Amino acid sequence: MPTTIVQILIATALLFFVNHLDALQAQSLAVHASLCSQTAQAEANGPAMDWYIGVLASRLS
Repeated sequence: MPTTIVQILIATALLFFVNHLDALQAQSLAVHASLCSQTAQAEANGPAMDWYIGVLASRLS
């Protein structure tokens, strides 16, 4: 009987641990996707921003 209780406690702890890891992985993937999106947006805006800075520099000089 005590062995069964210990097995149930171990199984519960393992389930909690695995669920916690899944949540951390999902959060990590969401952060990664957000960073990729921001990087892609910055790369897409890069040439326009370079042109804008060039125009400002030419007008200031």
